[in-house]
Amino acid sequence: MNRTPKVTCAAVAFAALLSPNTGQTADANGNYALRGAGSIPCSDYVTAIANDPAQAQVFVAWMAGYITARSRTAEDTFDVLPLISGADVAGLMRVVCVQNGDATFENAIDAALTLFAPARVKLDSPLLALEHNGRTISIREATLAEVQTALTGEGLYSSTVDGAFGPGTRTAIEQFQASRGLQVTGLPDADTLVALLLPAS
Repeated sequence: MNRTPKVTCAAVAFAALLSPNTGQTADANGNYALRGAGSIPCSDYVTAIANDPAQAQVFVAWMAGYITARSRTAEDTFDVLPLISGADVAGLMRVVCVQNGDATFENAIDAALTLFAPARVKLDSPLLALEHNGRTISIREATLAEVQTALTGEGLYSSTVDGAFGPGTRTAIEQFQASRGLQVTGLPDADTLVALLLPAS
């Protein structure tokens, strides 16, 4: 639970957090009811992550249900997030909430999902377990293909975009990580996905 992405969303800004996504269904005035942990200030989530594992799990469980519902209702979407690990998602939201303590937890998640929309998984895709130097991460094949496409745009990858994790992909990831001051793991981890796939502010 304490594993927080190092990137702190460095390439992106969450300045729009306090402006809810008005494109979603609500009443005629754009209002909707918030239940459970979604109505609690983000600052409480940050405190729970640091000091109260049981309360943190309440937030995480609510978040998982919210993300599932968004994936279920979003058009042209299989999964609204490319991140697979629950610890990565929880860590990302800690970063968001540290920066936006007065926002409701739901508002913060909504803004994060809106920001991640370009990197969402559009179609059901095999889940891969990638291993390098004793570390293993999970990523969908479609997301790995997006990583390869982005690395091609960075001028670091020139092979086939096929969602396969070969030496060329690993080397390109290492070069990208080094260029951005990230930990060089050779894996498309959460920090790398945030830096590579999200739009710069």
